[in-house]
Amino acid sequence: MQAANSMNREDLLYRYFSHTLSPSQKKALDELLQSDADFRRQFEFEVNLKHAIQKTENEKLKAKLQGFEAEIPNKTKKPSWFNSRNIAIAASVVLLIGVAGFYHFFGLDHSALYEDNFKTYPNTVYSITRSDSENTVERQAFVAYETEDYGLALEKFKQIPADLRADYIGFYEGQALLNLGRWDEALQHFTDIVENGQSFVAESHWYLSLIYLHQKDKTNAAKHLKTLMANYTYNRDKAKALLDKLN
Repeated sequence: MQAANSMNREDLLYRYFSHTLSPSQKKALDELLQSDADFRRQFEFEVNLKHAIQKTENEKLKAKLQGFEAEIPNKTKKPSWFNSRNIAIAASVVLLIGVAGFYHFFGLDHSALYEDNFKTYPNTVYSITRSDSENTVERQAFVAYETEDYGLALEKFKQIPADLRADYIGFYEGQALLNLGRWDEALQHFTDIVENGQSFVAESHWYLSLIYLHQKDKTNAAKHLKTLMANYTYNRDKAKALLDKLN
C-alpha cells in the first residue's frame, strides 16, 4: 500500500511538471501539499531545482548562439543558408528578444517566457531590523521570506491573527505561493487583491499576467498587461514588451 502511495505521488509530480494534470489529479496534489509535510518539501525542492535548471539552460542557449558565428569558419559542407551573415542575424534577433522570446517565437514553452520575467517582489513593508527586540509571527514570516524559506513564510503568514493582519499580507502570501509553484492558489490571492482594492493592486496585475502566461492563457495574460499599462506606472515598459511578444 505504501509503495502504491509513493508511486501515485511520483506520478502526480511527473504530471504536474509535464502540465498534464487532470482536475482530479490537481485536487489530489493540492490536498497532499496541504496535509503531507514531507511531500510538500519534496515538491518545493523540485520546483526550485526546475527554476535553477531553466536559468542554466537559458544561459547556455544564449552563449551557444553568440558562439555560432565564431564556429562557422571551422565547419564544412554547410547548407547554402548556413553562412556567417545569416547566423549573425539570427543570433542578433535572439539576443534582442531575449532567450524566453526565442522559446516563445518557436512555440516551445510559455514557462520559459515566465521565467525570464518573474522576479520575487522584495519585502518593502516590514523592517526586520526595527523589530529585533520583538518576535511576532509577522516578523517570523518576513524573516523566513527574506531568507527564501517560502514554505515557512507561508505557514507564518497564515498564523497572523485576523485583528493584526495588514492587507498587504495576502500579497506576500501570493509571492510565497508562486515560489512554491502553487499557481492556482497564488492566482486567487492576487485576484482577491485586485477585486478588493487592497495594497499592491498594480503589482498584482503584473503577477496575474505571469501566472496566466505560465498556464498558456494568452487572453487573460494580455488583459492584465493592458490594464497595468493603462492605469499604472509599475512595470509599464516590461508589460508593453511582454504584450508585444504575446501578440
